[in-house]
Amino acid sequence: MNTTIAQTLTDKQFKRRFGVQRETFNGMVKALQPEWRAAPKPGAYPKLALSDRILVTLEYWREYRTYFHISTNWGISESTVCRIVHWVENKLMQSGRFRLPGKQQLVRGFGSPSVVIGDVIETRIERPKRRQQIKLNATSTNCCNLYLRLLSNSSGVVCLTKRILQVLMKVLELLRSLLMVISKSRN
Repeated sequence: MNTTIAQTLTDKQFKRRFGVQRETFNGMVKALQPEWRAAPKPGAYPKLALSDRILVTLEYWREYRTYFHISTNWGISESTVCRIVHWVENKLMQSGRFRLPGKQQLVRGFGSPSVVIGDVIETRIERPKRRQQIKLNATSTNCCNLYLRLLSNSSGVVCLTKRILQVLMKVLELLRSLLMVISKSRN
């Protein structure tokens, strides 16, 4: 895939192939044009033009293929693909036109959620053998994995850490032992 083939794609196909509109791609080219030197002072001439370099980066972002696969498609080395992707990312962020807003602005924009929905998924894990104590440590996974999904203006996922799961498991063990004591006292 090179620029000439990418130019033959329709706008819909271009968006589907690279994940951005053609106007956004042209904006990226314009933003990086002042930073680009087609003929570097020392060394060899670059194999890929600026637009090809942006297409390589978009292909990497879109498909998350390995550098090896992208390098074989474009006829360059893996290290060159790595350098291209990092150079394009850094220069686009420095241009300011393609930088995401900071954390503070994102938090300020959403406010407090009006609706919170909890979606819990429980996955059974093999039980311990008889008379074997359950050890709660950071390396073992405990009886279930829980995920809570918070839905508000935008969706976000909160994962419970192993430490929180450990505390929950200890509480469940205490409740289980308390119920056993109560049932024995009734008999």
